[in-house]
Amino acid sequence: MKRIRNELSLEEKRGKTSLECSIAGMWMRTPIITASGTFGYGDEYTRLRKFDIESIGAMVLKSVTRLPRRGNPPPRFIETAGGVINSIGLQNVGIEALISNELPKIREFKTNIIVSVAGNSIDEYEEVAEIIKDSDDYEAIEVNISCPNVEKEGMLFSFDPNAAALVTRTFKRHIKNKPIIMKLSPNAPDIVATALACSRAGADGISMVNTFSAMAIDIKNRRPILKRNFGGLSGPAIKPIALGLLCKVALAFRMRRIKTPIIGIGGISTAEDAIEYILAGASAIGVGTALFYNPAVIRKIAIGLGEYCQRYEQNISDIVGALKLNLDRDSEFC
Repeated sequence: MKRIRNELSLEEKRGKTSLECSIAGMWMRTPIITASGTFGYGDEYTRLRKFDIESIGAMVLKSVTRLPRRGNPPPRFIETAGGVINSIGLQNVGIEALISNELPKIREFKTNIIVSVAGNSIDEYEEVAEIIKDSDDYEAIEVNISCPNVEKEGMLFSFDPNAAALVTRTFKRHIKNKPIIMKLSPNAPDIVATALACSRAGADGISMVNTFSAMAIDIKNRRPILKRNFGGLSGPAIKPIALGLLCKVALAFRMRRIKTPIIGIGGISTAEDAIEYILAGASAIGVGTALFYNPAVIRKIAIGLGEYCQRYEQNISDIVGALKLNLDRDSEFC
């Protein structure tokens, strides 16, 4: 990523603790990325004066599938006390339109571009991988395996470690020169087992977590508010649970001496939130729902991370996994 690295100012390089980090060999100016599904295809936010593109280490685009999708019928989005529930249904332009129309528009932004892909079968994932493998307009691929596997009666790929590993190997077989990051569902019966399976299958990174299954009810009509009944909860309400899941995966990796980096996502809206995830074992963090109501939140988080590192005279990479667990006999740690 010399194209980005060479554009750092002298002020950024001189006498400061560093927010620079690396995920699977992908250099990033800061450990902050935009979470898929909240950032569109990139150009919407970059037109906003309050959005600082140089505060992010990477932008993750909206998940795309083999063919375009219209998504679910409305209502498909509702605010809650602790976040939002969405049932968008993976509305997207399709992988071919992404490559030909969307990626060229954002190629010159001074940050990494991570393409997010999804599918409902191994064949669909394989087709997507085959189509995108020759494009050079992105730095990494995030594989969303929070989708129902139609070949296994709708079981999410994240629910089955063997299926998750198979998807991982599919992308690793087709795409040799880009990092493959597997995005996990928190609704899986054993997310640690899924993360381990993906890592052992060759994943270059683990992204966790996607949204939690949730619903909201109209008590007057006595019906679910969302047309498809259930949706995915994101925002501050999920942070403590997502943080706990990440910590358990990070501990499982550490106990087995697995070096696969983890990207922590879920309810992050402040620098303190981000620091918690990094201490728990995240090499980078994703900001999503907070962007809906405050596009300037990215810069505030970056400033807060820098101040924390300066206070302790450490680089951001020095605090990854620096959490000190309570290890008395009555403490649960994994």
